Amino acid sequence: MEWTTERRYRLYQDWTQEEIQHIKENMAQSPWHTHYHVEPKTGLLNDPNGFSYFDGKWIVFYQNFPFGAAHGLKSWVQLESDDLVHFRETGVKVLPDTPLDSHGAYSGSAMQFGDNLFLFYTGNVRDENWIRHPYQIGALMDKDGNITKIDKILIDQPADST
Repeated sequence: MEWTTERRYRLYQDWTQEEIQHIKENMAQSPWHTHYHVEPKTGLLNDPNGFSYFDGKWIVFYQNFPFGAAHGLKSWVQLESDDLVHFRETGVKVLPDTPLDSHGAYSGSAMQFGDNLFLFYTGNVRDENWIRHPYQIGALMDKDGNITKIDKILIDQPADST
């Protein structure tokens, strides 16, 4: 399979259930499937992010492109642990679904903020000329794992820097 730019940045909702099922079946049959280390259910596992202790659990997120072993439209998947040895995946928490992260949820961190976990990360946006525009943005995760994105840039950057 050729990973064209269009395919790597295809919106999550545009992947059919049949395509997703095919990806899952291929992953389940892979001889490279691990039985101990953290791995994605499907696709690419990229940077770990947001390692924190929240609501009595250790939490870490990782960037994921769930549709193949290629760098594409990144989201954040959450893992939690009681002992830092055994981790449970709790699902995709940060999707690239706003104008400030339309081309990927990139690296960031997390810290407890009141009764929420404050996630801050780089939203990746590409313009019509495929020029990258990064934005420092954030979201709040409540104790039930619900995400509320903050719909403004948290830290602006000078116009003459990258």
